Amino acid sequence: MTETTSFNIGDIVATTFILGFSIIIPAIIIFIIYKIIKRSEKRANERIALERENTVLVKKQLDDMNERVMIIEKMLREVE
Repeated sequence: MTETTSFNIGDIVATTFILGFSIIIPAIIIFIIYKIIKRSEKRANERIALERENTVLVKKQLDDMNERVMIIEKMLREVE
């Protein structure tokens, strides 16, 4: 008895197509999610850096105002 094997090209193409998409689509989704997370992380780091700069500026302004208040208080004490 001779056994003949016949390949159905349509089945091979369909199987390759379905398996390919079952691997490619999740990989693309994971890549997109990774990019979104990295982008949001970068924005958060930029926001933190800006907040730090802002804090330094506000602290400097507060120190300047305290110095001015001390000068004004000194002048008022001298006047009394």
